Amino acid sequence: MRAPLVPAVVAGCCALLAGCSATVSGNGAGVTVIRGGVGPGIATPAPATPAPVTTTTAPSTTSSAPASSGPTAAIALPDNGNGFTFIQTRSGRTRCQISASSAGCQLVFDQPRPRTDSGDEANGVNVTSDGELSYVLGNLGAIDPVTLDYKTYTARGWFIVANEYGTAFTNRTTGHGMVVSAQGAESF
Repeated sequence: MRAPLVPAVVAGCCALLAGCSATVSGNGAGVTVIRGGVGPGIATPAPATPAPVTTTTAPSTTSSAPASSGPTAAIALPDNGNGFTFIQTRSGRTRCQISASSAGCQLVFDQPRPRTDSGDEANGVNVTSDGELSYVLGNLGAIDPVTLDYKTYTARGWFIVANEYGTAFTNRTTGHGMVVSAQGAESF
């Protein structure tokens, strides 16, 4: 059961930002949003002091080796020159485009699916650098995404933290962003 572990991603992002709030467009009908790492029967861990972050160049291949216990290095994703960086999660279920002003992902949400403002079942979510989150309909089409391993990355002014329970996007300037997984999304 994966849902109880999503709060760890949210709690980690909140610890980095010293607080969370959510703003969601669309009605998200039937979607459970877990705030601040607290859910039924889940204790909130004490906030951890974030490790120093350094930037390195992305390797040409990804490794399945576990991350070291030392300082977290943010891997710089390649700039393709068109104003967007395209990524996909290790599972391949989530594909995203990142620009300087927003991060948006296309994925299949678990049932029940969140709804867009027009009432359609969403197949994507978008967050602006100001933390404004909306569920959307979209199709990224034929893109050539970089497949993320369970590590920390940086692209177009965003930190991206990927793990098996979700992907967190944090704007480096504003500190706002989102955590997205098949269970839904939450902005901070």
